Amino acid sequence: MQSTQSGKLLLPIDGSKRSLETVRQLAALKPFQRHKVVLLHVFNVVPECYWDLAKEPKSIKIVTPVKAWEAEQRKGIEATLQKARGILLRAGFDKEAVKIVIRDRKKGIARDVVAEARNNYTAVIIRRRGSGAIRSLVLGSVATKLIESITFAPVLIMGRRKQAGKILVAMDSSQGAMRALDFVAAQLGGFDYDVHLLHVIRGDGEIARKHPELTTTDDCRDKAQEMIRATFDEARRHLVAGGFSDNQISETVITKAYSRAGTIAKIVKEQKYDTIVIGRRGVSQPRSFAIGRVSNKLIQMARQFSEWEVD
Repeated sequence: MQSTQSGKLLLPIDGSKRSLETVRQLAALKPFQRHKVVLLHVFNVVPECYWDLAKEPKSIKIVTPVKAWEAEQRKGIEATLQKARGILLRAGFDKEAVKIVIRDRKKGIARDVVAEARNNYTAVIIRRRGSGAIRSLVLGSVATKLIESITFAPVLIMGRRKQAGKILVAMDSSQGAMRALDFVAAQLGGFDYDVHLLHVIRGDGEIARKHPELTTTDDCRDKAQEMIRATFDEARRHLVAGGFSDNQISETVITKAYSRAGTIAKIVKEQKYDTIVIGRRGVSQPRSFAIGRVSNKLIQMARQFSEWEVD
């Protein structure tokens, strides 16, 4: 049974051609067509103090072309947002559900987007690359600031790979991982998506430290399977309750991994998953540990793929 519950999605658009690719990625997600969408642009206005120069006769020649430039920029942004809206409408989104919002910058682009995101959005959708100097998720970029600041709603980081209905959910026994899984169940249940549950353990030493009574590699591997089995069983129940059939769900446990993030990225690439879903808080709760740390590494390692982060 498909979920009919509607929500609201926030999609910041910077006016670049790449941002329209993000819109196309969203348009390809049929389950999201039941949601409202806000296409937001934070406009970089010329500071008020600059316009004060217009009061000086000698400065009029400087101010006039700047005013014309700003008007032209605003016109271009409006055209881009209309294109974005058209992409969504042609894909099947309701015309009454797609709203364009242009706001003049107040505190900064990232902070203004975060402020809007606090208005009860189901998810915030961003892309790894934007216009100008924002070419990748490097420290200080708008995208990075949004990922770090929006801890109160899922953040969907859209990659370049075409959506093909193959979802990998990185699991541990934390509530954060289960919340990420519940987001998948709520958004995709009842649709043609396959979900693979993956649990990765870094080496047998991790299990051996927690269970010193285990003396062999096989014992450690068996214990790892046992520890995650209850979590996988609960995850299956949540997905089935959300509308997935049992044959849409698969699972794997990998032990003796050198790197959790590296192992996940390798599997995603080799088995052609288009989306990674991960909780940003692992078993240790702070975002800097376990799954939370893995999610940050995956952003850098799996650039072609979409990554959904749920706190």
